[in-house]
Amino acid sequence: MKNIIACLFMLTVPVVANANCATGSCTDVKIQEMQVVSDGVVYIQTSGIEAALNCTPESGVFIKLNATTDGGKIIFSSLLASQQANKNVNIRIIDNVSPCQVVYVSVK
Repeated sequence: MKNIIACLFMLTVPVVANANCATGSCTDVKIQEMQVVSDGVVYIQTSGIEAALNCTPESGVFIKLNATTDGGKIIFSSLLASQQANKNVNIRIIDNVSPCQVVYVSVK
């Protein structure tokens, strides 16, 4: 009987995702905020800790995306779609730059 109760308890406990940023990427994160500037730059804040990246986040929490390029426009569209669909993303950044800059994203 104890085993059955333990199994039922484990099924009801929510699974905690490991959303984090480290070294050169933020993995399995949600987009929490995007600030769009008139010059085409988008500043992205995730559910991870951007300060753990090997670059310098803008204002300590934002990753920069240049949405004026064709690739940047596609990345921005992907981020908007992932946010709308409540999907997690992986974001790869350029190593050792200030501010942190997006190289590519993948939607999970």
